[in-house]
Amino acid sequence: MECTEKAVALEPTNMKYQLAALNYYLNAPSIVGGGETKARAKAADIATLDNLQGTLAQLRVVNVFDANNYTAALTQAMTKHPNEPRLKLRLGLQKQAEGDYAGAHTLFKQAAMLQATSALSEHPEIRAAQLNARYQVARNAVFSGIDVQDGIQSMEAYILAFDNDLELPELAWAHARMAQLMKLDNNEAGVETHRQLAQQLGQENDKALYELLDRL
Repeated sequence: MECTEKAVALEPTNMKYQLAALNYYLNAPSIVGGGETKARAKAADIATLDNLQGTLAQLRVVNVFDANNYTAALTQAMTKHPNEPRLKLRLGLQKQAEGDYAGAHTLFKQAAMLQATSALSEHPEIRAAQLNARYQVARNAVFSGIDVQDGIQSMEAYILAFDNDLELPELAWAHARMAQLMKLDNNEAGVETHRQLAQQLGQENDKALYELLDRL
């Protein structure tokens, strides 16, 4: 940690170093130099350099140290950055976890930017959020049993644009979710096609995936 703090001191405007320090404060207990006080201070430092990155940093702090207020913090952040896909995705996931599938669906669709005039971002983090949102539109439809056609179209777009260089849900899981959607759509041929693709692409030790496929 001393090396990271020295790097920040030498290059205080280097966002990579600032985020590395934040990661440490979020994950390490106060007895070894981490904890909430330092994490909140670091998020404030980041906000002076970049308002959006500061907002994202502050949300991470709330999620770790004040989880009960995470949804409220996300909602407030959305008012400051209404067109930010990463925030829409995070709030959508929170709504989904709370069982608000309709609210989650709206947010995921907005984050996915599936309109014909909306291209995927060249920025890796934003592009990953947009693609993840496409996956979540489909996953949310599996959970809710509604918006199935939206789910199918969104997952098709996800699979088509999948990028191994980004941190995304695996293709095997994308095909497994598609198989579930096809079952909801009473498309037995589609179920079998995507079930087989999921089996071919899945990791042998992914027990959850194969248990899901066995239930189809």
